[in-house]
Amino acid sequence: MAKKKNNNETKNHSNQDVVVTQKLETSPVKNRLYCGYGCRLGLNTVSFLVLFVLGMVLLVNSIMIEDEKILTYHEKSNVDYEVCYKDDEFYHGGCFSKEQNMKYIANLIDQLHLNFTYDFNIEKEEDVDFTYDIVGKLVISDASSNKIYFEREYSLVAPKIVELIQGKQTSIQEKVDIHYDEFNSFANQFHRTYGVNSESKLYVYMNVHKKNRENASYQMDSSTLTYVMIPLSQRAIDISIDSNYVDTSSHVVEKVNVVFESVSMAVVSGILLLLSIVFMIKSIRLLKKSFASKSKYDKYVEKLLRDYDRLIGEAKNLISFEDKEEVYFTRFSELLDVHDHLNLPIMYYNVANHVKCYFYIVTNDIVYLYVVKAVDFK
Repeated sequence: MAKKKNNNETKNHSNQDVVVTQKLETSPVKNRLYCGYGCRLGLNTVSFLVLFVLGMVLLVNSIMIEDEKILTYHEKSNVDYEVCYKDDEFYHGGCFSKEQNMKYIANLIDQLHLNFTYDFNIEKEEDVDFTYDIVGKLVISDASSNKIYFEREYSLVAPKIVELIQGKQTSIQEKVDIHYDEFNSFANQFHRTYGVNSESKLYVYMNVHKKNRENASYQMDSSTLTYVMIPLSQRAIDISIDSNYVDTSSHVVEKVNVVFESVSMAVVSGILLLLSIVFMIKSIRLLKKSFASKSKYDKYVEKLLRDYDRLIGEAKNLISFEDKEEVYFTRFSELLDVHDHLNLPIMYYNVANHVKCYFYIVTNDIVYLYVVKAVDFK
């Protein structure tokens, strides 16, 4: 049954009800076809899946992951030497190489020419810094217990740096001359001064410290020590020179690297994944609402919107009803009759969530209204 109201009655009615005739801009009504709960849940879910899949595909294509692996390197060091005598009637100041494997007369030795070598090879081109120096250490100790009486170090070669830049191998060669007679005389003087049963040795070390650059994918920080030991204070002819050398293979564990091959693609991927999260949150909220108990009012309104979705458009704003006659219906079927007679769309406007809404048809001078209130269902 329809009830007619003039403009004055409409104003009184608007004071009693919640936002019955809300005055907004007089622009045309913005409307769209109603999309119910299932429709919105489906759209949000599909949007989430599409954006998430596209985002992950772009992300995978934009990065390159290098697996962890063992990086092997080989290092080799050695000391070659030459013993040179003072000039005399037998040897005439000759020099003798390591390969001759001779025994040397101590008081005839003038100089020892030491040649240190160090070679480094790694299976992958890398940046490595090598720092090395050569130090001499004079040690005078007890002949029976080996406890030290005296010890002194001499810098023979100041620290130097060798850089391996994006390479696989490097080589270090360094020569040093030892004035044997000076060290030997010092050791003999110590023995004569204190009269102790001592033995004297001169150790000559080359210490090579290797360390990777900061941008390397692994950690390398170690030292390699190569030395030669030269006996002193020996008058017998069985002088020998003992040396230590290195010939080993080692390895370091290379870290897992994630490298972005295309930054722009990675940025687009991030945007798509963020949007997918937004739609996922919307879907979760809709699912939560579905499990919440709905009021009779909400069920009734949703049923109308679902059953007559082709006839109903949802209005974002409500037009002004001034200068129009308002005709109110008590049943939705009466509004359907007006729609069938005038062939005009039925508009839906949500006045207050879960509380009140309008279904209406607008002509030039009349507004046909069907008002649904939650209070009427209690």
